[in-house]
Amino acid sequence: LSGEPHYYFIHAYNCIYECQYCYLQGHFNTPDLVLFLNHEDIILEMKEAMNKHDNHVWFHAGEFSDSLALSHLTGELPIYFDFFYQNPKAYLELRTKSANIKELKKLDPSENIIVSFSLSPESIARRIDLKTPGLKARLDSMKELRVMGYELAIHLDPIIYTDTLEEDYRSLFTELKQKDLISSLRYASLGVVRFTKDVHREVERNYPDSMIHTQPMINSFDNKVRYNHALRHWMLNKVKNLALEFGFTESQLYLCMEDDA
Repeated sequence: LSGEPHYYFIHAYNCIYECQYCYLQGHFNTPDLVLFLNHEDIILEMKEAMNKHDNHVWFHAGEFSDSLALSHLTGELPIYFDFFYQNPKAYLELRTKSANIKELKKLDPSENIIVSFSLSPESIARRIDLKTPGLKARLDSMKELRVMGYELAIHLDPIIYTDTLEEDYRSLFTELKQKDLISSLRYASLGVVRFTKDVHREVERNYPDSMIHTQPMINSFDNKVRYNHALRHWMLNKVKNLALEFGFTESQLYLCMEDDA
């Protein structure tokens, strides 16, 4: 991933899920779900972006809305898949918290199409990832896709402090190992919860009793609101070391939006 250009493309904005830390709370002034239909225009811009670079180019879906949750209704996946089938130097990441893989099962996997699942331990997700499919449903979907030959990745992001952090992530990694998923993952990102100031204000207003607020936060190195450096450093190293213990490799793991923690 390092050194390669990355682009986000917006096929929709706002989401059917209600994750308490979601930055969309401070991004749009409306909760309405907006679905874009001009996929051919988006693909033309992808071609222009790809032609600016000689190396691999990454395109990420799921930044402003879940990339799979409504895919059985919106029907855009075959359009994008055709583009990536024809352009192997371009990579597509579909980032999701959904277990809705109906449309993916109708399509052929490709080495340059990665389905990445955002995961948290079940004990944490059921308290803050509201309205999302449970961990078991997501892992079962991952296993189905792996059998079909899809490239997979995970995002352990955001990591939120709990007094049982090690126990929580040991449980998550145990489930990943039991499903025989770890060795097949293309990459796994680690990131501690962070907010812009506007989003942090909205989270405090919308979810005043959330477990997110159990540790104080500070204005950090990139002007985002985060836990202090010492706590982030401890959390990231704890989760990373657990991941290595369970069979992840160093090359699979990377830190997301962190300094030298």
